[in-house]
Amino acid sequence: MNMSSTDPSALESEALSRFHRKWIMPLAARGVPPLAEREQPRRGTGDTFFVHRTNTGMRPEDFDLRLSDPRQIVAALQTQWKGTAMQSMAKPFVKLARRFERYEQRANISSDIYEMF
Repeated sequence: MNMSSTDPSALESEALSRFHRKWIMPLAARGVPPLAEREQPRRGTGDTFFVHRTNTGMRPEDFDLRLSDPRQIVAALQTQWKGTAMQSMAKPFVKLARRFERYEQRANISSDIYEMF
């Protein structure tokens, strides 16, 4: 087994497999994309996703997410996934992700290829 900085250990691999079995497979078995579970506007009722904004201008800092610690990341995911089966998955997802912080992303394409474009 290659134990370079890009290869997860057996423990991380098992944790990823457990997460997949516990959280992802049940969602897939339902046959409904989790984010499609949000309540949809009823056709012909005039209901809409449109939201009237009181503040119509945005500053550069409005685009910044405050994600400096795991609690903020969990809260952001729970907000994004509110009303879906994924909402309860936020905390375990972040806990799993923290196990992989020390691994580097493996580049499948040479960085030299980008110089061609």
